[in-house]
Amino acid sequence: MLADASPFPTLVAALLPAFERNDWRAGSHQELSDIEGAICGVLLRLRARLNAIPIINRIPPEILQYIFETTCSDKDSYSGYASCVVREKTSGWPFQLTLTHVCRTWRDAALGTPTLWTRIDYLNDRLLELFLSRSGAAALSLHIEKQRPDALLQTQVDRLKRLDVTLTDRADRTFVPTLLQFRAPALECLTILGRNGCPSPPETVSVVLFEEQVSSLKALALDHIGWWTPGNVFPCLTHLHLSSIVGNADAPDEVSYLTMFFANTPALQYVHVEGITSGALAAGRPKHDEWRASLPSLRALTCSRSYAPGALHLLSSLELPLGVVVRMYGLTCMTPTSAVRPNVLLPPSILSTFTHLDIRANDSDLEVIMDGPTSSCVWLQMSAMHRYGIWEGWLAQLSTMLPLPSVRSLRAATDLPNVVPNLCSQLNASLVELSVYLKAEERDGLGVSDLAEDVPRRVYAALAGDDPSTCVPYLESLKLETFCTDATVLRSPDLVSMAAIRAQQGRPLRSLVVDTGNRSAHCSDSFSRELASVRKHVAGSVELRPGAAHSHFGLPDKFEVAEAERWWDLPDDIKPRLRKSQSTSLSDFEDVD
Repeated sequence: MLADASPFPTLVAALLPAFERNDWRAGSHQELSDIEGAICGVLLRLRARLNAIPIINRIPPEILQYIFETTCSDKDSYSGYASCVVREKTSGWPFQLTLTHVCRTWRDAALGTPTLWTRIDYLNDRLLELFLSRSGAAALSLHIEKQRPDALLQTQVDRLKRLDVTLTDRADRTFVPTLLQFRAPALECLTILGRNGCPSPPETVSVVLFEEQVSSLKALALDHIGWWTPGNVFPCLTHLHLSSIVGNADAPDEVSYLTMFFANTPALQYVHVEGITSGALAAGRPKHDEWRASLPSLRALTCSRSYAPGALHLLSSLELPLGVVVRMYGLTCMTPTSAVRPNVLLPPSILSTFTHLDIRANDSDLEVIMDGPTSSCVWLQMSAMHRYGIWEGWLAQLSTMLPLPSVRSLRAATDLPNVVPNLCSQLNASLVELSVYLKAEERDGLGVSDLAEDVPRRVYAALAGDDPSTCVPYLESLKLETFCTDATVLRSPDLVSMAAIRAQQGRPLRSLVVDTGNRSAHCSDSFSRELASVRKHVAGSVELRPGAAHSHFGLPDKFEVAEAERWWDLPDDIKPRLRKSQSTSLSDFEDVD
């Protein structure tokens, strides 16, 4: 509100009658134009006063600049790896320019923020000089596609912090090694992406980038680069993303090439490898034992959309530190026997920390989750081309590839009858808790009940055996869940017999939980009556969960590694799809008296 002594009310009162007097008509055009200009100047200042009244226009400039920077980091013309894959080209009005056309305050704040103008897309020549001038001396992030901006790189190389190169056809791949022959002392991140597949050269060559053998890069992403590989040493590299790489004369396949490459990256913390297709070395022949690499600083290893034998061979070729997160998903193989490794996949120091094992196995898919009280954890997800029970053989050799001396809890979801007995035999000395989830499906004319009943029948037989090397003598808790409409597949008579035999042998169960997968009152009452006879053979509680929400087989939060995408916003088809565990309400438990 204007003060009482303000001259503005008197000025307005004098101007309005003056416009109605005839003597205004006698004024020259120049005189009236001068008066108009003076009045417009007053109106501009008045509007500035009005705009200063809202709270948003009274935000301190430094806070307004921070808001602009945060907003532009999400709306910018490109933001790293995803920009090269699914980026929308800057054919429209950049968001930064929109900010400068709102009001004077916003314009001054935007123009006074050099870092707002540092992400430059070379596809738009008209905006290139504008962004360069407004970015001042701030570090630059530049994206180029097909063009050779030699003059730009030479003039701006000292403040180039990030460079993303998108290759649109195979011919472009030949210019990248020659393009990157300049010194870039401030460069931290390099992304090179080939969109249309890689050629099949007779030989892949090693190229030293940036005219220096020792590179200061912190992040490197190479995707479908084809016929050349970087020959630098990367002592500062912490983030690495490799996709569809090929070997060279010294290392003829992807796995051997990767182990050689890792030998030059001692500081690596986050690795994402995609598209391993070779399985030539998957059998682990002794003559290839020299292909090994140590990654003492690694925090997360991710391998996706690869051939399972090659991916597992890579895992067994690395010396990983305690606390590492291993995520290998989207792996495929012809048969699981090709994915069997004769040697241990992980160091014993890591395997000994795992106390929990989740297995999901059906005809064609297998998922293995291992974790424990430390930050170390492993997730393997594989699919086979040929179906029908084939993962049973792979899991029968699990202890050869992944010996787990400390696992106390096993949760298995399967309709393959031999999976759980084989796992119980391998974990016999340490297993305390066992959960079995059965979701049977019709297969090759076999009825659902025939398949479903075979799983619990063999589980009960294994637990009731008198061989101390296979009967899981220290088992205390057993949980049985089914998703079949016919709850009799859990074979309660065999369950009662198994509980009685264990009690007679002096190793009774201390907890038994049964989930029928059916909330109907008839099913619940029937099972309650049948399980009542089990109560005297169990040293602790016997509970019935009539159709409670299944809480098993999710991935803990530790498998989320946000820092791995610090430099690249990965596309959805590359990101790991983590399934979360669901909690089960205690109200769904029913004690069987």
